[in-house]
Amino acid sequence: MTAMNDISTYRTKVDDVCSSLRTLSIPYFSMVLSFNKGGNIVLSNCDGIIQAYQRQAQLAELNAESLTLRLNAMCAENYGLYPVYHILRKHSECTFSFSVILDKPIANEIDFYYTTLNQFESFCVNFVDEFVDLIIETNPAYRFSFVFTNKALREAVIKQGYENKISLSLREQECILLTAQGKQPKLIARELNISPFTVEQYLKKIRRQLNCETITQAIFECIQRGLIGCDNPFQREKPSVAMI
Repeated sequence: MTAMNDISTYRTKVDDVCSSLRTLSIPYFSMVLSFNKGGNIVLSNCDGIIQAYQRQAQLAELNAESLTLRLNAMCAENYGLYPVYHILRKHSECTFSFSVILDKPIANEIDFYYTTLNQFESFCVNFVDEFVDLIIETNPAYRFSFVFTNKALREAVIKQGYENKISLSLREQECILLTAQGKQPKLIARELNISPFTVEQYLKKIRRQLNCETITQAIFECIQRGLIGCDNPFQREKPSVAMI
């Protein structure tokens, strides 16, 4: 297990990055990152979160959401802080859980959630970007993972979708899927009963929409965006407000 105050220089950086949350009246933050191959990383500017994680080795066996709930509960009980909400962001490679922790109660937690969510998500994107090298260093098996080598994908996971929405027609989906299977335009045209020229036009349009130079890049982007296949994590979760 990894906690950020194991290395003082990193803890200082966490504090520096988290200082931008003051504009949202959020004094404390934590990120729990659970890898699909096992293991967690906990990063926080809250001593209560770090200390609770370090003192109980069995917490390392929990998944992101369970660990978040346990840490937030311990933080509230032992340090008099107020975890207001956390957002859970799932990808096939890992799960992120980001928590908002206040130092005093507020009147309406639901309103606070909806008022701060978009800016908080943007902060979380930046936070992970700042520490992605440390995350990979801590777990080298993820050096070539999709989510930690693709900034746009990482942002889409945290914000639950890409800023530039892309949609493909059924025919375009058929063409890119068959291309992903290694089939050439002539064979695709025969299977779909259309001309090879039409297939080429569909593929060019897809590359243009995705701003990709090659069809290989386009296939990768289509898979990551859930345009082909069913690996699409970008479905907004219901708010987890005051779950302590």
